[in-house]
Amino acid sequence: MPLRELAPPGREFPRSELPAPTFAWNGTSTMVYDRQTGTLTDLGPGEPGVFSPSGEWLVWVGPDRFTGTLHALNVRSGERKDLGVGGYPSTFVDDHWVLVDEGGREGVLVNVLNGERKPVTDRPALNLGDWLQISSPREDQPTLKRVSNFPGTRVLEFEAQSALQIGTGELLVATVPQNGLSNIFTVDFSTGSATHIATTPMTERGLAMGGNGTHIAWSDACAEPGESWVFDRQTDEFTYVPKGLFVSFAAPDGLLGTGFTGLERLIDPDTMEYVFISPAGWPRWSRDFRYVSVGEVGGHGGICGP
Repeated sequence: MPLRELAPPGREFPRSELPAPTFAWNGTSTMVYDRQTGTLTDLGPGEPGVFSPSGEWLVWVGPDRFTGTLHALNVRSGERKDLGVGGYPSTFVDDHWVLVDEGGREGVLVNVLNGERKPVTDRPALNLGDWLQISSPREDQPTLKRVSNFPGTRVLEFEAQSALQIGTGELLVATVPQNGLSNIFTVDFSTGSATHIATTPMTERGLAMGGNGTHIAWSDACAEPGESWVFDRQTDEFTYVPKGLFVSFAAPDGLLGTGFTGLERLIDPDTMEYVFISPAGWPRWSRDFRYVSVGEVGGHGGICGP
């Protein structure tokens, strides 16, 4: 198979060597950036927001989930609504109802149009569209992966080091390493059929992986200095990236996503030039990747590991 070698213009870490962010952030505000028009909206102190499936609505909490208020913004019209006491906006179940986590309970559904609230009594039964549940059901067998749709009407189980969803019904899987090597596969959830992509070295920390309809990428960049590989699904070409990329889970078709706390940067895989750089970690994106929201985030963590 064809192979080439490229390196990004700045190392993924430390951040000081990266190009400047696409837009400025004041360190406290919830902000929304429109990649299509370049419009930046400052919504005041708060956490990153979550977008409805169509990208029409954004829900966020400010100044924080413990003392703040839930808000909704119609990204297209500019209409803004207050939705009552705070919580953590987890995900939309459709274009008007957002799931909000509150303490140890199953959560509450909040309607962005009128603020109506409904307690959740059966979280697994919620309609979460095309999202799949991926879990490790046995503590004594951590490499056993169970993948199911949210109603639980279809389930796949298999041994793997890592598994994640990269498309409507597509999984990206790294097998349990043997002799320092792991196999990368894509798996069609509807049929269970697997397609081998590559055999790659894997460190004890595992791989960071991501993919979309045009590219698949994986990296052991958690173990500095790190190496990465990019597979072009149209040409079957591999690109070796010796400087390493912190590969993120998802990105728009035609681009690569990188970042230690989710999708922080977008890269043109043909040139390894950055086309978007977030000024903050843990950004939240609309499903079409047009809009991105940043805000103040507590806690820490990253994408490395199984």
